[in-house]
Amino acid sequence: MEREKMTIEIFDRLLKFGHESDRLLFCQRLQSIWDEQTISCQSYPTITNQMLDLYKLHHLVQERQGYLEITTNRGWKEISNILGFGDSGSAAYSVKRNYIRLGLLAYECRFDRAGLDPRSVMEMAEMPHTVKKRKRGNICASTPVKIGKQQFQTPHDCDETKKYLPLPIDIPSSRTSTQSLCLTDFQHFAFILRTGWLADINKHLDTLLILLSEPHTACYFHLKSLPGLFNAIMEQYVACLHELFHQSFVQLSPPNGSCMDWFLQLKLRIDEGVIGPISNEQHLERLFFGTHRYVLKRLISQATDRQHMISIDRSHSLMTRCSCLSTIVRNLSFIEENNYLANDRCFIDILLGVLNCHHETLHQLFDCSYTQSVNESNCLLDDGPLTCSKECSQQHLMYLLDNTFVTLANLSTFIELQHYHSTTRFRLVHTLIHWILCAVSFADEKFISMNMEEQMTNKKIHISPREITLQIFAKLCTNESNVDFILLELTYDEMQTFNRTLLSLMNSIKQEDTNREYCLIIICSLCKRNHSLVEYFSSQIICIELIFNYLEFYEYSQQQYLLATLASYYNASSTMPVNHSADMMIDSCIQLLLLFANTEEKNCLTMFEYRLLDMSASIYFEQRILKAFAEILYLINS
Repeated sequence: MEREKMTIEIFDRLLKFGHESDRLLFCQRLQSIWDEQTISCQSYPTITNQMLDLYKLHHLVQERQGYLEITTNRGWKEISNILGFGDSGSAAYSVKRNYIRLGLLAYECRFDRAGLDPRSVMEMAEMPHTVKKRKRGNICASTPVKIGKQQFQTPHDCDETKKYLPLPIDIPSSRTSTQSLCLTDFQHFAFILRTGWLADINKHLDTLLILLSEPHTACYFHLKSLPGLFNAIMEQYVACLHELFHQSFVQLSPPNGSCMDWFLQLKLRIDEGVIGPISNEQHLERLFFGTHRYVLKRLISQATDRQHMISIDRSHSLMTRCSCLSTIVRNLSFIEENNYLANDRCFIDILLGVLNCHHETLHQLFDCSYTQSVNESNCLLDDGPLTCSKECSQQHLMYLLDNTFVTLANLSTFIELQHYHSTTRFRLVHTLIHWILCAVSFADEKFISMNMEEQMTNKKIHISPREITLQIFAKLCTNESNVDFILLELTYDEMQTFNRTLLSLMNSIKQEDTNREYCLIIICSLCKRNHSLVEYFSSQIICIELIFNYLEFYEYSQQQYLLATLASYYNASSTMPVNHSADMMIDSCIQLLLLFANTEEKNCLTMFEYRLLDMSASIYFEQRILKAFAEILYLINS
């Protein structure tokens, strides 16, 4: 009771310090933070026997860009002097300590910094490489301050509620290391990317890439708390893509179509600083690029060896820059708070543009069967970048596809097609279908790097475009409304070709092949929303045979797991690795069998009745699965 009474007296006195219009709201909010964090004082806070106005302290800090900026620039002495406590080191330390202890930092993070974690801000502010050394004022020392990796500590909340972000891309050793980075306020990145010079842009892109590749610093990049950053990154990315591939990567809308079309037709160039009246075209360019737009100067095409070498160097620079930007976008997609990008139409259009770059003609596979020869399909790619003779260009395109596929896979769980424009929805569905049906050998090249390693060999796992596209499509199908839109976008012939391809992919030699599991999810999701597909798949004996094979293999895996568990009980040094099948896959099998049992032609399951009886007597299935088996047997015999 005494503590609560003292708290009330403190805030009553704080209200009487001034007559500002927002002082009452400040006191109410700060008092709620005190109650949440059980902050208490035995008397009103003072420094050098003078009362501390918490409201004035908060506003002085916010006028100087907040706690992190003041700590970085050693500005607490200035704050202390303005408040009347002098500019001594002890007074500055007392002001800073009271700012943290009395909940003002928590107030700033909650109401002025979009809900940041105060402990994260404190840890970042106290990093040795963050605080600037004094040399002629606040200029950074020329010698970089070296720190160890252990000083990149993850915030406490991230330890409890977030998983460590994997390292999606290996950074070459020639790049800047984390030890030589000088972390600045993340809010400055968007400004620099839009208004800085080329050298500043490249430096900040490298810094951004390294910060996003480190799990300890990547969790700070919540795009909603960094307004303008993602748009600035995508502007750079679209400009580089257009310069490299000479095609539009943004779908134009009628209101701004002419303006955007003009923007996409421009080459990347430097602002020449023209003196005199500004034309309408120059004015429009500055609206897009800013007054000091940098990037690269347009090169005059001349048939000379020197000009040819300059063109090669320029292309290589563009490729490197584009790869850096695509990796940044990929790493941003690993952060949970950025999942809202899944329903950003412009962003998805850009990703689809990369996946379809220069080989839209492969969509003609919808008009031919999947069994068409590889040579006949490869002829469609003669003029495309996938068959380019330059190894550097081919490697660059594969790198872009790698990043784009992984980005789309990270966001696919959160995609809701009902929020998409019909054009974007059509492109997304048909692009995914194309990569699943694609008969060229490139679709089976395992160059897409996954963020996991094999347990036995500790080698990184790589998968093919077809495999990751199956994964993306299966994630889309977990949403029933997405399935309805998919069925709406595909014609009858396209659906038949797609169904035959799924059955072919399910018939895998390797029992542990994940492609079969993704195909099962897709088939089950489609059948639940379309009765004609149930009749089609139930008439395919191979489909039912594969489902029973999968169930029997699951039973075998459970048996091996039980044996390995018993063996490890007696011999703890050796544990047999067992392949588990997820419950979701088993549910798909059961639901498909239930759907098939309800069809008019019940004879489709009669020949498998004995196998079903054997599995019903198994001890390795859960009770819910055995109950489903009994229901299927009842439907067969009814």
